[in-house]
Amino acid sequence: DHTFDPTEQGLVEKFIAGGGNLFVSGSEIAWDLDQLGNGRPFYEGTLKGNYVADDANSYAVTGTAGGIFAGLNFSFDNGALFYNVDFPDVISAAGGSTLAMNYSTGGGAGIQYSGGNERLVMLGFPFVATVPVVMKAAVGTCPAQ
Repeated sequence: DHTFDPTEQGLVEKFIAGGGNLFVSGSEIAWDLDQLGNGRPFYEGTLKGNYVADDANSYAVTGTAGGIFAGLNFSFDNGALFYNVDFPDVISAAGGSTLAMNYSTGGGAGIQYSGGNERLVMLGFPFVATVPVVMKAAVGTCPAQ
């Protein structure tokens, strides 16, 4: 449940400020950094997100209209294939980001940010757990914004 330590936070901040593009995903990132206070300024300022809730009570997501995942609907593992994604974070946009994806039960599942030469996508669940694998290929073809 420990995500980015202070050294990693500094490195990521420098990378993004230098025009880096970042795709970050995983459950408990928002809970650890924002809710527990292990990096709230980093989470809200650099990763452009806000913690809303610790568990979405859902394994299904839908891209938001106008977002980079628009038109995509897919799920992530509930334990039937590999492992149960416990406590997918419900997140909201902050610092100029916008909501890119919602859980089927409501609430933000992912955000996107595009500003200057910086690009950021953050998910409240681990992307590696998405099923089926075809969805990973579809996400890879989403237009850059």
